[in-house]
Amino acid sequence: MRSRVRGVFAALLLCAATAAAEPDPLESRVERLERSSAEPEKKPEPGEIGFWFDRGLRMESRDGGFTGRIGAYVITQSAAYPRLRESDKPDSFAIKETGIEIGARFAGSFEVFISPDFRTAGSRL
Repeated sequence: MRSRVRGVFAALLLCAATAAAEPDPLESRVERLERSSAEPEKKPEPGEIGFWFDRGLRMESRDGGFTGRIGAYVITQSAAYPRLRESDKPDSFAIKETGIEIGARFAGSFEVFISPDFRTAGSRL
């Protein structure tokens, strides 16, 4: 029984010695956190966004943290027939599909792309 008590006591003494040897005690970490929270937060300057047209409306912030593009497309079908007689087929034109494409990248890491399209049979996102 005595050897068990001595073993437990030795283990507790060893744990206490290693805890005292920590290079960064809790008090110094708390002081650092208090100092950092007391400093006023620096708000970043809002960046200007430039716009230009290159295969769609493009935009980019001056600091490069935001880039974006807005574009669109149309798919059409047409047919032209020679009108030799009154009974010949008439010319036809149809819009088969249209769509909008919106894409953006934030902070170089987050990207979003939305492309709803509208068809003669319905639409989808």
